[in-house]
Amino acid sequence: MKRKILIIVAVVVVLLVVAAVALPLLVNVDSFRPTVEAQASTALGRKVEIGHMQLSLLAGGVKADDVSIADDPAFSRAPFIKAKSLEVGVDLLPLILSRSLNVRSFTLVEPEVSLLHSASGKWNFSTLGASKSAPGPGGQQKVSVGSLKIQKARIAVGRTGAKPQVYDNVDVEASNIAFDSAFPFLLQAATPGGGSLKVDGKAGPIDRTDASETPFDAKVEAKNLDIGATGFVPPDSGLAGVVDYNGTLHSDGKTLRSEGSATAQKLKLVKSGSPARQPVGLDYASDY
Repeated sequence: MKRKILIIVAVVVVLLVVAAVALPLLVNVDSFRPTVEAQASTALGRKVEIGHMQLSLLAGGVKADDVSIADDPAFSRAPFIKAKSLEVGVDLLPLILSRSLNVRSFTLVEPEVSLLHSASGKWNFSTLGASKSAPGPGGQQKVSVGSLKIQKARIAVGRTGAKPQVYDNVDVEASNIAFDSAFPFLLQAATPGGGSLKVDGKAGPIDRTDASETPFDAKVEAKNLDIGATGFVPPDSGLAGVVDYNGTLHSDGKTLRSEGSATAQKLKLVKSGSPARQPVGLDYASDY
């Protein structure tokens, strides 16, 4: 009896191995590439290019090489996002039986992202999702993603024409993403100057006119954050110092409310001022 069970188990294992090897040869997922590129381009309002796509049965999805998303041409001709690979979780049975592609998740591995803002404060991601094409019969295109992961990203932040500040090892997780509803997200990163940042909250609905005006609520933890090296503070503001911070951010898309506690080393508040010689601790609340 035990021998029969072992034989059955062995046969099942062999069949699974054969399926893992044979199915990628039988299902040409690369034939979906033009459709995926077109739909992604329409959803983002940016040109999306994807390299070779192949089925990865053991990973439960599709792997795509050399992914890029174009930047707003008003900011740069270089890609907004560029990554060596993208892993897409799909429902395998519909794909195998009916060549139907149902996407469950996206995992972007080691992407390079460029976040730029103009002198007026406008960001290059503001126009993401603002498609210029006419909406379909049901209005704007419905887009949803069950799970999105960005792993070990390198994000450059700065003003156009100036040297950017770089955030390394940026990990992002978000779920139940849709343009018309709020979704949870978690961001963790190593900040320029050797600090760390964690942002945990909810964002959405995504503003289809200006993505930078999307509402969000989040808890923020920062350690050894160099204010002047964040890439978000104008160089001529005079703000400088290294901060440990715990607090919350709330934005309705127009006004940002920030409150929490911070301890700052070498704090400077005006351009002509000198850094404080002693640590400065404060509790605060502000609207911007």
